Amino acid sequence: MNTELENKYIDEAKLAAKQAGGYLTVELFDFYRNKEKTTTWDTYNRKAKTNFKDFLKKAGIPTKEEYLLEKNRIKAISNFKLLNVLNGYVDKVDYEAGNFEPAWEYISDHFGIEKICKAAEVNLKNKYTSVESMIVDLKNSIKKIGYIPTKVEYDSLKLKPSSSAMNNKGLSWTEAMKKAEFSPKKVGEKVCEYERCYSQFPFIEGKKFCITCESKIKSEILNKIELMNTKDLKDVTKVLVLEGNNHNLLDKLRKK
Repeated sequence: MNTELENKYIDEAKLAAKQAGGYLTVELFDFYRNKEKTTTWDTYNRKAKTNFKDFLKKAGIPTKEEYLLEKNRIKAISNFKLLNVLNGYVDKVDYEAGNFEPAWEYISDHFGIEKICKAAEVNLKNKYTSVESMIVDLKNSIKKIGYIPTKVEYDSLKLKPSSSAMNNKGLSWTEAMKKAEFSPKKVGEKVCEYERCYSQFPFIEGKKFCITCESKIKSEILNKIELMNTKDLKDVTKVLVLEGNNHNLLDKLRKK
């Protein structure tokens, strides 16, 4: 087969695919080809002696089936991301209730639900597709509790992820807690209540923040005091004298 002729047909096919919308069939090629310079596919094929699918593969052009499959894959990923934003997870009931396309069964048959969840970086309801997302939820669940629980207590609270979900990913309770940067053996220790802080520290009655965050809060309050008028400053001083310098008060003052 003449290489120059083949390259000419490949270039013509790429132009035709662009006009056709991204893929080619024999009919589309013949319709969009430059009819003054390029023969029909059948005429070309008598010399080339190759099937159309192999030709498209060499040209790097998808067939209609390949094009639609990839298009539906991208739509499925986009739909899963949207549903995850709305609900925090993806599941069949909500997907079908939203009348999304492609259909749930199509996604399952052609791509696999878990593979699309992984590509979209979302979680199936009650099922995790990655250890990383599981650990993020574990960190947030422990922070919500506010202290380090035993495994039995954690399970009784029905939080996510469940210890059985962790086991399914090959993680024991101890291993999962360590990945979440907690010390599971120090049961009862507090977890800092300051936003986005997950530091663990020994329990002391009335203490809500780790040493680092306590210093940060005091600094925030001191900066506020610098800007206070005389009346507000007197009010704060009275509260401090009467109530003492406890963490509840510090938290209240910094949020004022």
